[in-house]
Amino acid sequence: MAVNAGFWFKSLLLGRFVSPPGFRLYGRVGALCSAATEEIKRIEARVARYAG
Repeated sequence: MAVNAGFWFKSLLLGRFVSPPGFRLYGRVGALCSAATEEIKRIEARVARYAG
């Protein structure tokens, strides 16, 4: 994914955006599946950094 650095820098200097920033995600959602124990541990470790 590319980032237009000039767009962001100019917007930060001006304190406003000329056009609203954003993007759209398109996709399909399938059936839910249970997370593996290792996946849950990784998520909990990542969130714990910010829990204070």
